[in-house]
Amino acid sequence: MWQVAVTLDDGADRIAHEFALAKEGTDPREDFITAKDGDFWLKGRKWYSVSINFWPLYSAATERSDYWDMWQRDGYYSPNLVRKDLESFKRLGGNTISIQYGGNGCGRNVRDLYRICRELGIRVNQSLAAASPFDRSPRQQADLRAYFADTGAAGDATVFAYDTVWEPGNYVFRDSMKGQGAGFGRDRWNADWQAWTVEQFGSVERAVEVWGYDPGRDAKGVLRSPPQVAFVGREEPERWRKVMASYRRFMDNLTSRKWAVLRRELGALAPNQLQSFRQGNTLPHDFALTGPMRHIDFVMPEGYSFADTDADETAIGWVTRYVDAYSGRKPILWSEFGRNAWDASSRTTSPRTLRECAVYSERFYRAGLLAGANGFSPWWFTGGYRTDERSDY
Repeated sequence: MWQVAVTLDDGADRIAHEFALAKEGTDPREDFITAKDGDFWLKGRKWYSVSINFWPLYSAATERSDYWDMWQRDGYYSPNLVRKDLESFKRLGGNTISIQYGGNGCGRNVRDLYRICRELGIRVNQSLAAASPFDRSPRQQADLRAYFADTGAAGDATVFAYDTVWEPGNYVFRDSMKGQGAGFGRDRWNADWQAWTVEQFGSVERAVEVWGYDPGRDAKGVLRSPPQVAFVGREEPERWRKVMASYRRFMDNLTSRKWAVLRRELGALAPNQLQSFRQGNTLPHDFALTGPMRHIDFVMPEGYSFADTDADETAIGWVTRYVDAYSGRKPILWSEFGRNAWDASSRTTSPRTLRECAVYSERFYRAGLLAGANGFSPWWFTGGYRTDERSDY
């Protein structure tokens, strides 16, 4: 670490700035976190992630477009303030931060962030939009290679894992009939669904005969996905049973292939680091615990659906055990959970709402630890009113 200072001749004004040389090369293999037998491991000992979804405090009360990734860009990134926040987090017992990557142009600052984390003994769970399994276009591939070139992350054991896509279970196969934007919902996959059906049954007509139900065709004449009511299953469940068995298998085949492609691509660029994605809440059209499972190293569920009750505390433990069994004993890092401290009626937080947050968090940690979870990353470090969600976590 060096410091450059400039002082005016009269000594009245002085400015100083620290700088450091970028880390080069690859850390020893034993410095990287690994995952096996239901646990994270570091140098032959079990390792647990005490994490947070991190943004610096100076991003509080700014617009989402400013804090979401802009805090890593020149003009926003303030290493001294980031270090101060991370030192506070470290004193609280934290050892991992989950962060997003701000994209091209942020590499130098993110590399510096990794340096600060390395000096403090903090690991990074790095979210990469360029690693989405649903877009492996040449541009996305180039952006992913640029990230590694700009940050040197592949050789840095500080980066323990990559979070490749956020909450895909919420939208990839959701109902396409509600006017959502392009690229969202089941209709995007109708051509793939029809091709899979022909491959499995010989023809669409034969499939319809076996199902005893015809899902219909979209505007392009392609086989349509089952309707939303078939996923919810509250009305005439027998009517949808066979077609849903087929469509669920199609979902698993499609997502497994996409994650397999990403696994190879990202693994070639970063062979020493772990891969996963944050699942989101489990919805009727979810696939996160099936198709992608064999291609990830650990599981990152979210926990917003649990209330602050004894019954829900039991449910937190049950889900943890279920994920452990269903994944084949892969480590579990709860990637998001928490309680909103914002009181809409008074338009502020209060001692009461903050106490409720503390009680809820204690309940979540207690249940998860008893059930064998390997890490927790509540939402979110910054605190303060968040304008887009009208919340304060």
